[in-house]
Amino acid sequence: MNLRNVRSIVLTASVWFLLASSSARGLETDQWIQDIEIYENQLRELHIDPFNTISEQEFDQEIDELKSNLVGKSDSEVILELMRLTRRIGDGHTAIRLGGLHRFPIEVYFIDDEWKVVKVHEDYAHLLGTTIIRIDDQPISDVAAAVAQVAQNIENAYSEEIRVGESIIVAEILFTLGVTRQDGVATFSYSDGSKDSQVTLRAIEEGFFFGSDDFVGFETLEPVITRRSRAGADDVWFGELEGTDAVYVRFASYPSFEDMETFAEELLPHIDSNEIARLVIDFRGNGGGDFFVGLTLAYYLNLADSIDWRSGVYVLTDKYTFSAGVSNAAQYRQILNARIVGEPTGGNPVGYQDMGSFILPNSS
Repeated sequence: MNLRNVRSIVLTASVWFLLASSSARGLETDQWIQDIEIYENQLRELHIDPFNTISEQEFDQEIDELKSNLVGKSDSEVILELMRLTRRIGDGHTAIRLGGLHRFPIEVYFIDDEWKVVKVHEDYAHLLGTTIIRIDDQPISDVAAAVAQVAQNIENAYSEEIRVGESIIVAEILFTLGVTRQDGVATFSYSDGSKDSQVTLRAIEEGFFFGSDDFVGFETLEPVITRRSRAGADDVWFGELEGTDAVYVRFASYPSFEDMETFAEELLPHIDSNEIARLVIDFRGNGGGDFFVGLTLAYYLNLADSIDWRSGVYVLTDKYTFSAGVSNAAQYRQILNARIVGEPTGGNPVGYQDMGSFILPNSS
């Protein structure tokens, strides 16, 4: 189980880099050099401003050092070095996205300066709500600091918390960083507030991690919402908030222009016919898409005469709100006079967002 077995994607402001690593050291040194040079050249050519947080001199120096120190490095270590360099480009859309990984069967979230277990496989339900103290022999703060140097899709302090939390349970990353002694196995030390304990966990395939129903988490209280929309996907719908005169719009992902128009053409008559005064648009968990689709929704909403445009529009955000979700939230504040409520967003309202792709020839 290594990064060498992982198919990974690098996203830039204008570029997606595709890397597929091979066996123990599947690539020869000259093959890696060729791929690294293509990586460098494409980043220079396609990114609108690659040296906005790292100087060109620093970037050139890191590229040269990486190429001159390939001997003895595994493919996993080379990929990790590319992740470290890509992280220094400094925007959330320039990143290597790894796939096909193995994850330890817990989810953690940074709360009050502690890494709390917020979701876990049912076999380890006793870990729910505990605080992780160490992984193997390393304090969790040191592990988080090391992971932060290579974690991807980070744009500010809030997305760093999210991305480190997502990466700190990835077996391949921890093993390649030298945090764990055994690939795919780790001892987690934790505290329940009264005593410290340990548990040894084995990593599971990513598909099972995300697709299994055998995980338990905290139950959260939600307002009662009567769903009314027929159009739209599961992540884009509207309903009535019970006991209020508000309509709730769930906007968790971006549909096509056509689907958004169909959705909006159902939403607008509902608002008008019921003389709805207040509007809640929920961008929590929205990782982005085409923000022009979001502007299409704003265009239709602007036609609703019954809305209290002075103080009746609210937009909900959290640390998972990213990319176009951030842009539209900021735009709604301006063009819909919305009040933004919730956590700070994981993306910045001004940044590099458009993406393209290319494939490195040797690592695929």
